[in-house]
Amino acid sequence: MAGGIEMSLVANAIIEPYSSDFAIIGTPYVYDSLEHQLKVFESGCLDELFATTEAMGFTVLSAYSLGDRNLYLAKAPVAEGEVVGPDDVQGLKIRVMGSETCQKMWGAMSGIDGISMAQGDVYSAIQTGVLDGAENNIITYTDLVQYEVAPVYVYTGHLSVPDELTINTAFLKTMSEADQAALLKICNESQSYFFELASALRDDYAAKAAAQGVTFFEADVAAFQALCQNLIAEKANVSDLSKSVYQSILDCR
Repeated sequence: MAGGIEMSLVANAIIEPYSSDFAIIGTPYVYDSLEHQLKVFESGCLDELFATTEAMGFTVLSAYSLGDRNLYLAKAPVAEGEVVGPDDVQGLKIRVMGSETCQKMWGAMSGIDGISMAQGDVYSAIQTGVLDGAENNIITYTDLVQYEVAPVYVYTGHLSVPDELTINTAFLKTMSEADQAALLKICNESQSYFFELASALRDDYAAKAAAQGVTFFEADVAAFQALCQNLIAEKANVSDLSKSVYQSILDCR
């Protein structure tokens, strides 16, 4: 925003406090699949939303995703081979990203709001019992070696958070119109490549985690989805723009 750096890739939760309409694209279970999410990102239906940040000093160029975020825990809530449902995670203290949407998400799913905490503190918080676990995609979970303190990974698939490529608006405007158009074109074209790369990485990292002794559990996704419907409705009705974006997401199914 200040121009100290020209560009950055940031999580949607970081932009949400500056523009509340961004909440709807980072709401749990708002996408049917990663294919659906990519279709939304490539459709152009988010252009108006992305433009809302320009007056704040930064412009969103495109959006990406590392894939579904899932729950991981220090202890298994069910016996191995059983499916994890909402009743099995009631009251668990889980670290989430620092946004109201994410905190409410875990509240809807478990009856207790998620805990916002710096990522660097999560390992020790789980290790000491301050947290029962956290949630993230398999790539980040494995990279941060959090499987050492939370070796139970549950495929809740609750959130596929967008990561947005941002650029300082003043810097963008120093570029010619032709160069700006070229930049936007390659940013849009890069989205499908990113999704393909992330898919291959997820398979690789899941294998790495399994090799470290992680136990994987399936979840009753439909049951968790049902609990998040009120939150989706809340975020879809923040403003007329949020309503429009949500309708566009539905239209891309």
